[in-house]
This record gives sequence, C-alpha cells and structure tokens, in this order.
Amino acid sequence: MKTTCIINTYNYAQFLSEAIESVLRQTVRFDEIIVVDDCSTDETDKVLAQFNGEERLKVIKNNENRGQLSCFNAGFIHSEGDIISFLDADDRYYPEFLRTISDLFAEKPEVDFVSCAAEFFGNTQGYFTPFQASTGFGYSVLKAQFLYDVPMGMTSTFTIRRHILERFLPLSDFESAWKTRADDCLAFGSALVGARRYYLNLALIGYRIHGNNSWYGKNFSADYNYQRDLEIDRLFTRLITPISLSPKRLKAFVLREFESTSDRNRQDLNDYCKIVSQLPISFLLKLRLCYRLSKLHRIMTKKSN
Repeated sequence: MKTTCIINTYNYAQFLSEAIESVLRQTVRFDEIIVVDDCSTDETDKVLAQFNGEERLKVIKNNENRGQLSCFNAGFIHSEGDIISFLDADDRYYPEFLRTISDLFAEKPEVDFVSCAAEFFGNTQGYFTPFQASTGFGYSVLKAQFLYDVPMGMTSTFTIRRHILERFLPLSDFESAWKTRADDCLAFGSALVGARRYYLNLALIGYRIHGNNSWYGKNFSADYNYQRDLEIDRLFTRLITPISLSPKRLKAFVLREFESTSDRNRQDLNDYCKIVSQLPISFLLKLRLCYRLSKLHRIMTKKSN
C-alpha cells in the first residue's frame, strides 16, 4: 500500500521546513511527499532548496496564486499513493501519525476516509476532539445530501483512499470559489461519492495557531457564509448521484447506510427519520421505515452494550 503526503503552502516559509521535517521523521516512511507551492512570494524557494537531496520529495509550483483547492488538485494529479494524507504547511505531524493511520486502514479495510484529533500549539494550547471516542461513521451519502451534515475536521487530519479521491478530484472549475477552507471539498466530496468514514480519537497532528489561520478564530460575515453555501450547493449538484425513486430501493438504501456502523446513537436515529420525512414516498411508508430504523437502532444498541 503506497502512501503519499500532499503539503499545500502559500507564503508559509517560516513554517514549511517544520512541516516537511515532520513528514520525513515518521516512524513509518511516506513513499511520496508532494509540496504544492501556490506561487509564494516569500522565502519558500530557499526553504525547499534545503530538501533538494530528498528523493521522495516532489515540488510542484503553481504559476499563479489559485488557492488551496488548486493545491489539492495539482498534488493529487501528480500523486501515486493508494492512501493520501493532506497537510497544511503551518501544521505538523507527530512521529506515529502514519504508522497509526496505516495500521487502522489495514485493520479496517472497509474504511475509506480517516480523520483524527489534533493538538493546538503556538498562540493557543488545547485539543480539537470533535467526538468523545473513536467512531466509525460508515456511509454518509444521505446525511450529506439531505442534512448537509458530514463529520468534519481540518485538512491536516485527513487521510483518504485514492479510489475515493479519483471519483471527484480534480475539481478544477471550483478553484476560484475554494481558495480557503477547501477541506470542505474533501469532506463533502468523499461523503457524496460513498466513502466510509472513521474518526480516530488520537491527537496525531499539531494544528498551529499563529493569528493568520484561514479558519481558526475567524468570524465570517453573513455574505461570506451565504456565498459558501451556494458553492456547497454547486458542489453537491456536481457530485450527487440520483437515488432511485423506487420505494423498495429507497428503503434498502436508508437501512444500509444506517447500519453501516455500529455506533449510531439517538441523534443519528432522529437524523435518519428527518431524512425519511423528505423522501418521495407515501406517509405510510415513511412511518414504516422510521419504525424499522427504530427497531434496528435498538438491536444495534444492545449489541454494542
């Protein structure tokens, strides 16, 4: 199983060397390291020159500043890995990152997308732990499509199987809209094409707080959020596969997604009943399907206990 790390950078020369070193110093080696420089105007070239002797490292330079999604696109196009990790140049991996992630993929071959917890460092200390325990989320096509709800994280916590990324990358015509926060494209895109997701409740990466982060500590205007939602809708229009309107097929689809993980809780049950309420089936069939979901949830809860 060949492994790739894609590092995206723009005017982060002061952090880039530490990011690259953190990839090189893994207890299990990455087979391939791709740095995509988004037309930096600082000392990035000098930093990269320090690693000229590293045969695993490949540098790609954008001829203009096109943003984070363009770096994901370019890095993926030039990659060969079976599992691909994404790292922002201001963050860093801890030494056991790849070993832990690779072991998880080997132990759970059904999993396509892994995210992990993160430790804040720099101007702020603490942890990013969006869930209380490691959790298998299974499929989330319906949750993404009907509720716009996908378990999220930040770029540097993501590792995704190549066959999933091949289903939606590159997203070249979306680059102008996703110059920042393009990890949304990875998260929603993977969910919509049928990835099975897993969250690992271990802080395997350091997320740097330096005052100029694109997401952390930012207050986004109503207009910004409105435009972002429009672009998410456009992404969904591109990636959503129409679901058969046959009641039998819809029922099977809902139940399969719900049971694709043993970690469904009461909120998940409520969410899937909300999804059922939006399906183009009769009210009676909606009641029956919600009853089936409730019964399935009780069975799954007993097994987990």
